Amino acid sequence: MDRSSLSLYVQNIKPDLVINCLSINGIKSCFLDKNAAYAINAYFPISLAQICAASSVKLIHFSTECVFDNSPTLIDDACTLGFPATTYGASKLLGELPNHHNLHTIRLPLLLSHKPNNQIVWKIANRLSHGLPAFCSRDVISSPVFADDVATRILSIWLDAGKIPNLLHVSSDERQSLYETVQKFCVNKGISVGSLKSSLDSDYPSPEKKPLALGLKASAKDYLLPW
Repeated sequence: MDRSSLSLYVQNIKPDLVINCLSINGIKSCFLDKNAAYAINAYFPISLAQICAASSVKLIHFSTECVFDNSPTLIDDACTLGFPATTYGASKLLGELPNHHNLHTIRLPLLLSHKPNNQIVWKIANRLSHGLPAFCSRDVISSPVFADDVATRILSIWLDAGKIPNLLHVSSDERQSLYETVQKFCVNKGISVGSLKSSLDSDYPSPEKKPLALGLKASAKDYLLPW
């Protein structure tokens, strides 16, 4: 859908709220197709924000902790940004919405899912569930949350009050390595972690140097999720 068609669509249906979940994720995917990464992660939300602002429609757009560089502690929403070294981080940063009463950017840490998918945590859990050895980085750090919890909490806040800050962090505030996250995830799912081995991110080739030590500080108690 081109911009004109999208603008007409928003004007015609007059939604109370638009939530943009569209994104190209992953360091490798964005590096291999930079044009698509910037088109989807940056230029589309910018265009959508302009359309929504012009029609007085509220917009929620999701960003990522990867707009930051390495940090020794949880990163709060007032932290000064550097320019991300990866195409993924740079494209997501460019797509964050301007300060406007109808536009809201929500930064997220590592997302988990209760349902099986192709993300790293479930891939490792599946190997372990079949008794296969698996390696997991102990120097990749985040503050994970479940996607289901994010959706429920944001919708609940919106329906109850409709007051969401222009920029906020949703987080568990539990800063841990990917290795620790997989351990806890598997234990909660009843999967043995006996064949789980720790490794370093440098053991795996990456086309771009990415930040390893991240993790977000929840903007307020309403945006602090269990893990």
